[in-house]
Amino acid sequence: TVSAPHAYLLSFRLLELAASSAERQSRGALAEHYRAKRLEEIGHDLWAENDIRGISRAFGTSTALEPSPALVALIAYLEGEIVDAPVHYLAYALLAEYVTVAVGPLWVRALQENCGIAAENLTVVTRHVVLDAAHVGDGLVEIGVLARTSDLAGMRATIREAIGYLDAFLSELL
Repeated sequence: TVSAPHAYLLSFRLLELAASSAERQSRGALAEHYRAKRLEEIGHDLWAENDIRGISRAFGTSTALEPSPALVALIAYLEGEIVDAPVHYLAYALLAEYVTVAVGPLWVRALQENCGIAAENLTVVTRHVVLDAAHVGDGLVEIGVLARTSDLAGMRATIREAIGYLDAFLSELL
């Protein structure tokens, strides 16, 4: 299942899968990159859990989260891509971080103004907007260093597929 905290735990797991897949494909630098990124994700699931608890308290409800079918499908797609071509996960990470930076502040404002959710209960988004701003530039450099020219067409295809899943997710929300 995919809920906010679980999505970050899945990210942690996907990074480990990417590292082990890269290792199996004799791409040691790529494997090390994913292991370092995995360490950066430690604790991010706790931000989401705290936000969910805060929202539940603020609205006096229990927040039982249903998994998003689009996000479940995205995770399954990424798992397959990572096993076959772990370098493709670099492209997805760049997309995810770019979207977070580009849309995150607008999303936070919309949730505050239209749903009455306090900023202190949106830390998982606001913190990632700040963190991912630097990661977007880094991601472009990492692709230049870690990807081969022969990887680029597959990486672009991964971005196109992921955008389709993200579009489906937005359709679920609206």
